[in-house]
Amino acid sequence: MGTRSLTHIYDYWSEEKSILVTIYRQFDGYPTGHGAELKNILQGMTIVNGIRGGEKRKIANGMGCMAAQLIKSLKTDIGGIYIATPGAFDVGEEYAYHLAAAPKGEMTNKPRLDQELNIYLGMECCYSSSPHVWYYKGWLDDFDPLEVERRQCEEGEPLVLANGIALPWDST
Repeated sequence: MGTRSLTHIYDYWSEEKSILVTIYRQFDGYPTGHGAELKNILQGMTIVNGIRGGEKRKIANGMGCMAAQLIKSLKTDIGGIYIATPGAFDVGEEYAYHLAAAPKGEMTNKPRLDQELNIYLGMECCYSSSPHVWYYKGWLDDFDPLEVERRQCEEGEPLVLANGIALPWDST
């Protein structure tokens, strides 16, 4: 039996901060598996609103574009990766990853349409009794899957790096 995970991608430019898409992964959902793959695919990506010709940076034109790029990179064969109902939970997942975009430095306000955004990651462990335990909240580029997994396995302690930032999953 595999280590299942869910990845929720939020549309931070919408008023509702709704979940655009939820990705279900059948196996390798642990931090050094799926978490590391998320980082590898998305690291250094900037979320923009509108693109110009000749763009050389690693960008996505909004979170919908980022989600499409991520799914394209993850889905390499039949099975393994599935699109689930947006916001799905309790499907046997052991981990849930939450991806949103936010402006670095001023993350308490809704981003302006002309701002370039970075990807923010929240990772929670779901196989323990409720409530779920957050093992990471911070910038995707700063996520260290080995450290998160080591702390979880060896010490049983969450590595929560929350810094008072209100993002979509903080209300749940």
